[in-house]
Amino acid sequence: MISRKFVYLRRLFPDAISDPEPTIRTFWSGFFPEVVTWFGKINWREYRVRFMTEFEKMLRRMRLIFLKTESVIHKFSLRLRRSTKRHEELLVREEEAKTEEIISELKHTTSVTSPIDPKEEEQHLIMEIAKDPKDPLLYQRLGDIYLKTGELENARQSFETVLQLDPENWYAKEKVKILSKPE
Repeated sequence: MISRKFVYLRRLFPDAISDPEPTIRTFWSGFFPEVVTWFGKINWREYRVRFMTEFEKMLRRMRLIFLKTESVIHKFSLRLRRSTKRHEELLVREEEAKTEEIISELKHTTSVTSPIDPKEEEQHLIMEIAKDPKDPLLYQRLGDIYLKTGELENARQSFETVLQLDPENWYAKEKVKILSKPE
Protein backbone atom coordinates (compact mmCIF):
# COMPACT_ATOMS: atom_id res chain seq x y z
CA MET A 1 0.00 0.00 0.00
CA ILE A 2 2.85 2.37 0.78
CA SER A 3 4.60 1.55 -2.49
CA ARG A 4 1.62 2.90 -4.40
CA LYS A 5 1.92 6.13 -2.48
CA PHE A 6 5.61 6.67 -3.33
CA VAL A 7 4.69 8.63 -6.46
CA TYR A 8 2.77 11.15 -4.39
CA LEU A 9 5.38 11.19 -1.64
CA ARG A 10 8.21 11.93 -4.11
CA ARG A 11 6.32 14.97 -5.29
CA LEU A 12 5.77 16.22 -1.75
CA PHE A 13 9.08 15.26 -0.12
CA PRO A 14 11.77 14.23 -2.60
CA ASP A 15 14.51 14.20 0.09
CA ALA A 16 12.65 11.76 2.36
CA ILE A 17 12.36 9.11 -0.38
CA SER A 18 15.93 9.40 -1.69
CA ASP A 19 17.50 9.24 1.81
CA PRO A 20 15.49 6.64 3.69
CA GLU A 21 15.79 6.32 7.46
CA PRO A 22 18.30 3.71 8.66
CA THR A 23 16.72 0.36 9.61
CA ILE A 24 18.00 -2.78 11.29
CA ARG A 25 18.78 -4.29 7.91
CA THR A 26 20.85 -1.32 6.79
CA PHE A 27 22.55 -1.25 10.18
CA TRP A 28 23.75 -4.87 9.96
CA SER A 29 24.61 -4.65 6.26
CA GLY A 30 26.83 -1.69 7.05
CA PHE A 31 28.85 -3.65 9.62
CA PHE A 32 28.70 -7.17 8.18
CA PRO A 33 27.97 -7.05 4.45
CA GLU A 34 29.27 -10.60 3.80
CA VAL A 35 27.04 -12.12 6.48
CA VAL A 36 23.99 -10.22 5.22
CA THR A 37 24.59 -11.35 1.62
CA TRP A 38 25.11 -14.94 2.82
CA PHE A 39 21.78 -14.79 4.72
CA GLY A 40 20.18 -13.34 1.60
CA LYS A 41 21.26 -16.38 -0.46
CA ILE A 42 19.58 -18.87 1.91
CA ASN A 43 16.35 -20.38 0.64
CA TRP A 44 14.22 -19.57 3.69
CA ARG A 45 11.04 -20.95 2.16
CA GLU A 46 12.52 -24.45 1.98
CA TYR A 47 13.70 -24.30 5.60
CA ARG A 48 10.36 -22.91 6.71
CA VAL A 49 8.55 -25.92 5.21
CA ARG A 50 10.99 -28.32 6.86
CA PHE A 51 10.71 -26.50 10.17
CA MET A 52 6.90 -26.57 10.02
CA THR A 53 6.81 -30.32 9.26
CA GLU A 54 9.18 -31.06 12.16
CA PHE A 55 7.21 -28.75 14.42
CA GLU A 56 3.99 -30.52 13.43
CA LYS A 57 5.58 -33.91 14.21
CA MET A 58 6.66 -32.63 17.61
CA LEU A 59 3.14 -31.32 18.35
CA ARG A 60 1.61 -34.65 17.36
CA ARG A 61 4.02 -36.51 19.65
CA MET A 62 3.20 -34.14 22.51
CA ARG A 63 -0.52 -34.63 21.88
CA LEU A 64 -0.04 -38.40 21.96
CA ILE A 65 1.87 -38.15 25.25
CA PHE A 66 -0.84 -35.97 26.77
CA LEU A 67 -3.58 -38.35 25.61
CA LYS A 68 -1.78 -41.35 27.10
CA THR A 69 -1.19 -39.46 30.34
CA GLU A 70 -4.86 -38.47 30.50
CA SER A 71 -5.89 -42.08 29.90
CA VAL A 72 -3.64 -43.34 32.70
CA ILE A 73 -4.91 -40.67 35.09
CA HIS A 74 -8.53 -41.49 34.19
CA LYS A 75 -7.98 -45.22 34.84
CA PHE A 76 -6.28 -44.41 38.13
CA SER A 77 -9.15 -42.16 39.24
CA LEU A 78 -11.71 -44.87 38.37
CA ARG A 79 -9.72 -47.44 40.32
CA LEU A 80 -9.49 -45.03 43.24
CA ARG A 81 -13.26 -44.44 43.17
CA ARG A 82 -13.94 -48.19 43.12
CA SER A 83 -11.62 -48.81 46.05
CA THR A 84 -13.20 -45.92 47.98
CA LYS A 85 -16.67 -47.37 47.40
CA ARG A 86 -15.50 -50.81 48.54
CA HIS A 87 -13.89 -49.29 51.61
CA GLU A 88 -17.05 -47.36 52.46
CA GLU A 89 -19.14 -50.52 52.03
CA LEU A 90 -16.83 -52.40 54.38
CA LEU A 91 -17.05 -49.60 56.94
CA VAL A 92 -20.85 -49.60 56.72
CA ARG A 93 -20.97 -53.39 57.16
CA GLU A 94 -18.65 -53.18 60.16
CA GLU A 95 -20.74 -50.39 61.66
CA GLU A 96 -23.94 -52.37 61.09
CA ALA A 97 -22.41 -55.45 62.69
CA LYS A 98 -21.23 -53.45 65.70
CA THR A 99 -24.56 -51.73 66.18
CA GLU A 100 -26.46 -55.02 65.80
CA GLU A 101 -24.14 -56.55 68.38
CA ILE A 102 -24.65 -53.61 70.73
CA ILE A 103 -28.42 -53.71 70.20
CA SER A 104 -28.55 -57.43 70.87
CA GLU A 105 -26.44 -56.96 74.01
CA LEU A 106 -28.71 -54.13 75.13
CA LYS A 107 -31.82 -56.20 74.52
CA HIS A 108 -30.29 -59.10 76.38
CA THR A 109 -29.16 -56.98 79.34
CA THR A 110 -32.42 -55.02 79.59
CA SER A 111 -34.51 -58.18 79.41
CA VAL A 112 -32.40 -59.95 82.03
CA THR A 113 -31.43 -57.17 84.45
CA SER A 114 -34.22 -54.62 84.41
CA PRO A 115 -37.81 -55.71 84.20
CA ILE A 116 -39.04 -52.13 83.66
CA ASP A 117 -42.63 -51.69 82.63
CA PRO A 118 -42.71 -50.57 78.94
CA LYS A 119 -45.41 -48.01 79.73
CA GLU A 120 -43.21 -46.42 82.41
CA GLU A 121 -40.27 -46.39 80.01
CA GLU A 122 -42.50 -44.87 77.34
CA GLN A 123 -43.59 -42.09 79.72
CA HIS A 124 -39.98 -41.48 80.73
CA LEU A 125 -38.87 -41.21 77.07
CA ILE A 126 -41.74 -38.86 76.22
CA MET A 127 -40.59 -36.58 79.05
CA GLU A 128 -37.00 -36.76 77.75
CA ILE A 129 -38.20 -35.95 74.22
CA ALA A 130 -40.07 -32.95 75.62
CA LYS A 131 -36.74 -31.72 77.05
CA ASP A 132 -34.72 -32.44 73.87
CA PRO A 133 -36.99 -32.85 70.81
CA LYS A 134 -34.03 -32.94 68.35
CA ASP A 135 -32.43 -36.13 69.72
CA PRO A 136 -33.02 -38.98 67.23
CA LEU A 137 -31.80 -41.63 69.71
CA LEU A 138 -34.73 -40.91 72.03
CA TYR A 139 -37.23 -41.38 69.20
CA GLN A 140 -35.43 -44.56 68.17
CA ARG A 141 -35.69 -45.99 71.71
CA LEU A 142 -39.35 -44.97 71.83
CA GLY A 143 -39.96 -46.78 68.53
CA ASP A 144 -38.33 -49.91 69.95
CA ILE A 145 -40.60 -49.73 72.99
CA TYR A 146 -43.63 -49.40 70.74
CA LEU A 147 -42.44 -52.48 68.85
CA LYS A 148 -42.18 -54.42 72.13
CA THR A 149 -45.72 -53.43 73.09
CA GLY A 150 -47.08 -54.14 69.62
CA GLU A 151 -48.03 -50.55 68.74
CA LEU A 152 -46.76 -50.76 65.17
CA GLU A 153 -48.23 -47.46 63.89
CA ASN A 154 -46.64 -45.48 66.76
CA ALA A 155 -43.37 -47.35 66.17
CA ARG A 156 -43.41 -46.46 62.47
CA GLN A 157 -44.07 -42.78 63.28
CA SER A 158 -41.20 -42.75 65.78
CA PHE A 159 -38.78 -44.24 63.26
CA GLU A 160 -39.94 -41.78 60.59
CA THR A 161 -39.19 -38.95 63.03
CA VAL A 162 -35.71 -40.45 63.51
CA LEU A 163 -35.22 -40.30 59.74
CA GLN A 164 -36.36 -36.67 59.64
CA LEU A 165 -33.75 -35.80 62.26
CA ASP A 166 -31.04 -38.14 60.98
CA PRO A 167 -31.60 -39.20 57.33
CA GLU A 168 -28.52 -41.47 57.35
CA ASN A 169 -29.71 -43.66 60.25
CA TRP A 170 -29.74 -47.12 58.70
CA TYR A 171 -31.46 -48.74 61.69
CA ALA A 172 -34.48 -46.45 61.37
CA LYS A 173 -34.52 -46.95 57.60
CA GLU A 174 -34.73 -50.71 58.04
CA LYS A 175 -37.44 -50.46 60.68
CA VAL A 176 -39.56 -48.10 58.55
CA LYS A 177 -39.10 -50.42 55.57
CA ILE A 178 -40.24 -53.41 57.64
CA LEU A 179 -43.16 -51.56 59.24
CA SER A 180 -44.34 -50.05 55.93
CA LYS A 181 -44.72 -53.42 54.23
CA PRO A 182 -48.36 -54.44 53.83
CA GLU A 183 -49.09 -57.63 55.73
